[in-house]
Amino acid sequence: MHDTAYRVGGRFLESYLDLADCDVLEIGALIVNGTLRDHALPTTRWVGIDLVPGPGVDIVAQPGEALPVPDSAFDAVVASSVFEHDPAFWETFLEMADKVRPGGYVYINAPSNGGIHRYPQDNWRFYPDSGRALAAWAQRKGRDISLVESFVAARGQKEWNDFVAVFRRGQPAPDHAMRLLHTQVDCVNVSTWSEPGLVRPVAITEDMQLLDEARSECAHAKSAASESDARAALAIGGLEAKVAQIEAQFRAAEKSRASAETLLSAERAERRALAAAVETAQAEKALLREQLAKSAEEQAGVEDNLACIRAELGNTEYELSATRSTLRQREEELSQLLAELQRSLAERDCLLDRLAKMDTAARRMEEKLSEAEGWVFRLAAERTAREREMAVAERALRRERKERARADWLWTTLAHDAQRLSERLVEVEDSSRQAQARLEQALADATTALTHLEEERAAQLQSAQGKTEAEREARLSLARQLDEEVHRRQRELTLQQAELSKERETRRAAEATIRETEAQLSTVRQSLAKAREDALAETSRIKGEQATAARVLAARSEEIVALTKLLANAERPAAPPPQLPTVATMLAEVVGEALMATQPRIGLPFVRRNVSSRLRTTLRQKGLFDAEAYLRANPDVAAAGQDALHHYLIHGLKEGRLFGSSATGDGH
Repeated sequence: MHDTAYRVGGRFLESYLDLADCDVLEIGALIVNGTLRDHALPTTRWVGIDLVPGPGVDIVAQPGEALPVPDSAFDAVVASSVFEHDPAFWETFLEMADKVRPGGYVYINAPSNGGIHRYPQDNWRFYPDSGRALAAWAQRKGRDISLVESFVAARGQKEWNDFVAVFRRGQPAPDHAMRLLHTQVDCVNVSTWSEPGLVRPVAITEDMQLLDEARSECAHAKSAASESDARAALAIGGLEAKVAQIEAQFRAAEKSRASAETLLSAERAERRALAAAVETAQAEKALLREQLAKSAEEQAGVEDNLACIRAELGNTEYELSATRSTLRQREEELSQLLAELQRSLAERDCLLDRLAKMDTAARRMEEKLSEAEGWVFRLAAERTAREREMAVAERALRRERKERARADWLWTTLAHDAQRLSERLVEVEDSSRQAQARLEQALADATTALTHLEEERAAQLQSAQGKTEAEREARLSLARQLDEEVHRRQRELTLQQAELSKERETRRAAEATIRETEAQLSTVRQSLAKAREDALAETSRIKGEQATAARVLAARSEEIVALTKLLANAERPAAPPPQLPTVATMLAEVVGEALMATQPRIGLPFVRRNVSSRLRTTLRQKGLFDAEAYLRANPDVAAAGQDALHHYLIHGLKEGRLFGSSATGDGH
């Protein structure tokens, strides 16, 4: 936490709250370079929430989930230097609005400028209209919250310009004008609940102002450097002129010396030539010596002047080199300032490009979210259609059950008819002993067929019922899966909305999710179409089986009618077989007794094995039939593995085969 965030947050707590008795919830409470909790009193009830444990953190929250504290429980909810790191700060703002009491305050401090500082990521910067936008967003989401004030604070020791916003749950109170923060701190671009526009509006940020000042200083430095260059050029020109003058004087002195030496040579020549005029020559020589002394003195003075001039020239050259060094230093400083200015401009252009890309990505993500919401609505519509199809299938199942009940009723009617037929068979048994065997065989065949039909019908009904129930369960399971799929898609959309800041990853994930959703929707549609086709095919198959059962019942009804005709023919007197009239009569009596004994238990199906067992026992007790002798006399029956008594009653009696002792030669 930097200096201005710490200072302005303390001013908010002191101006808006009674710190001696209040509840404060801090979002992002992990202590990093300071905490707003320092401004609290010992009696202030302060709760800190963050995503990781550490100093100042009382409750650890899970990313993407609701804050684990009750609603409407705090007088103030604060978030300082947090929203720039939050990938979905607008959702966090809604949570803050829910946790504050009616009449309580929500405080936000977030940077409006500055470099990137990932902790663990850096996502947003906030401009003057951000406060009104957040309030409008919360009101659209059903929260009663209003903007009290917002502003952009001046920077302190750090480079940050803080965006500060204060919100109130409910409408602002009239006494807010007495404690507004923007009247206590140096700030610009102020918005309040009572003013529709901006107070102290400034179109450019403090960074841009500093850049303008740097540009102005660069211009002044350039102008000063130009003036210094001009002054140095003038000084150099003057020094060069002075040096030229001194050199001209030095050349004149040299010429004078050369002239003196020439004169001395002439004098010496004259002295050799005029040896006689010694005194005159000596006088002239003295004079010449005086002139030479004066010339030497003048030459020494000239040399002294030349040394001074050379010293001044050295000093001038030193000043010139110092001036040139100063100029080079100013040029280096100017180049550094220009480089910093270019870097600042490049960073600004980069930030503008990133903001444009982020705006474009946000618009694309909003479009994709709208498309995904359309998919959810279409999924709900398809689910409603599937529920209607299930209702139609259930109505078809009820109709099928009604048809099954009607088939059961027909089956019961046939059973009653068969019962009446059995009773009629018993009544005519006494008058048709010779046809009893054929009638019993026919009844046994009919009973067996009816038994098989009943078993097949029961199996068909059980199979149809099982398949229908299985189909219903499958449809219900499919509907539940569809509900789960819809809920899962909604959760994925929420997660996508929460990860909007990760532009490229979110875009790929959203596209992959949409493709997966389309594939799953296609699969669901195919599954529903296949289930519907299977249901139609199953319904057609059940109807075909019902038609087949109806045809089988009709065939059995025709068989019963044929049996009835056989009974009618059997009532006519029939001549007993000529070979064994006495035995046939006894067998008929035994058969009649067996039928009368089993009559109470005769039903559908006809219990053939009970009659056969009773006949076998009665015939053995009376010694009328020897099964072993019958099989020995009829090896074809023994080879076929058939029951001897059953074969005789059905076939042997009609064919005149021997049985009992007569089969072995004893005869009866």
